[in-house]
Amino acid sequence: GTFGTRPATSVSDEAWLSGLISACHEIGRYASSRATVGDVASVEASRAVVCALHEELVLFDLRNGNLRRSFDSLKYVVKRLEDTIYELSLFPPQEGPSAEAGVALRAAAGENTAPLPTATDLVDTAAMKVAREQYAAFDAAREAVIKKCREPQKLAKQSIFALHRGDLSGAGKQLAAGSALARALLAEECTALPALRSQGALSGMLEELAEAALFDSWLREGGALLPR
Repeated sequence: GTFGTRPATSVSDEAWLSGLISACHEIGRYASSRATVGDVASVEASRAVVCALHEELVLFDLRNGNLRRSFDSLKYVVKRLEDTIYELSLFPPQEGPSAEAGVALRAAAGENTAPLPTATDLVDTAAMKVAREQYAAFDAAREAVIKKCREPQKLAKQSIFALHRGDLSGAGKQLAAGSALARALLAEECTALPALRSQGALSGMLEELAEAALFDSWLREGGALLPR
């Protein structure tokens, strides 16, 4: 199959892209083993596909996180392959031209000796384009959710401060307003993109509201907390 083709199963873009990067690490290790027997053709093909994927991933505007760190590791695979090609050029195999040597070695090992596909054939650029657009759309939605979390979190904090001052009426209004904004956020943005529920800003905002609600209930009910 084509390297980089999106699987039919339900896999997140981040998991899929991380899997491709991990596969490139395996390709790099394969190229190193082929280099030890002078299989220049396989090393060149490995470099071509890894470089092609790297060029596609450079077009992503990756935020800090696991995927970004995984992508950063890919440059070391590219460099290692470049160095291997250079070293092989200094000490070319004795069997003949690199392509012929590679075919002969793979045939002797019982491997497929059909012509190696080019990098353009191997990397599914259309799938990459779709993933890049989806990643950008999710990132924009994520930024919008972070901004919308600020107001209800601020209201929750203000409600807690009001409760400390004994202003139960003001605290109740602020808590109600913050809770309404949080419910709207969960019903709209987070229903359309459930993955947004895992964002730290959303968790922090809900935790602040829960703290305010529990404190409010404890004061109003004489030490009783909200039922589960």
